[in-house]
Amino acid sequence: MTGCASSTPEAGARTLVIDGITVIVAPLTAGTWTARTQDRATVLPQTTDGTALLRRAIEGASGCRVTDSDYAEGGRQFDAQLDCKSGNR
Repeated sequence: MTGCASSTPEAGARTLVIDGITVIVAPLTAGTWTARTQDRATVLPQTTDGTALLRRAIEGASGCRVTDSDYAEGGRQFDAQLDCKSGNR
């Protein structure tokens, strides 16, 4: 394996397939998670259904409730702020 940092999975990352697109969901900080495509070049689905799927994927992987979210990197990344207090699932 060659030494490319972007090919190394982040700690806690999970790979999912959403609408036929391979998406990696991973923590950025304790209260923020991100979703992006495996190739980091594909634009994520920005429809109401696509956003709901990404939010649910992050909630499922993190065990926390998404309180806010937005797209970054020209739509190639989806960032979500989380509420991880017990009972907020």
